[in-house]
Amino acid sequence: DDEINGNIKKNSSIKREWISEASAHDGIAILCGSGPSIRDHVDDIRAWQQTGAKVFALNGAARFLAAHDIHPDYQVLLDARDKTAVLIGPAKEHLFASQVAPRCFERVPTAKLWHLQVEGLDDLLPDEYPAHSEVGGACSVVNTTTCLAYVMGYRNIHCYGYDSSHRDGKSHVMHQSINDGEPQTTVNYKGKTYRASLTMKSQAEGFPKTA
Repeated sequence: DDEINGNIKKNSSIKREWISEASAHDGIAILCGSGPSIRDHVDDIRAWQQTGAKVFALNGAARFLAAHDIHPDYQVLLDARDKTAVLIGPAKEHLFASQVAPRCFERVPTAKLWHLQVEGLDDLLPDEYPAHSEVGGACSVVNTTTCLAYVMGYRNIHCYGYDSSHRDGKSHVMHQSINDGEPQTTVNYKGKTYRASLTMKSQAEGFPKTA
């Protein structure tokens, strides 16, 4: 908590654009997590973008999409750990939670700031600050980005790579060393067995409510 609060204080004290609630519009948001199944939908995502839909890349999905000639419109980062900076990839715009390590903003000074809904947020902000929204989603970049897109006015939202489980022993479509060593668990659901990190399990359980 101390690290998160310190990050919020520092990142919020520097003048930059903050994301606040936008009016609902007809735009289409394509949310791309890093689950292995995103590889099955590269052509679908490319087709969406060609029709004018906006592609949100979560964490390392930005690099995966760029490697397949899809330049994300947005990359979203949430994790507060300093090593999250290794996930920064190409995007037209970067949307970083105020709780990310300051190194992320140092690497992308033009990134827009948004606030995760955390207890005591008002006490962490400077005396004067821009209008902003507090974004829910239970502290998972997958679920939180779903809420963030809604805050940005999107009502037509499509999700890819939201697996929240392993495929062929792999947790992500591209290896992410930041996730090495995470505690794992086995989940039995509707007659099928899934392997997932505890974070992914929590993410999957929270998704129906978030959606």
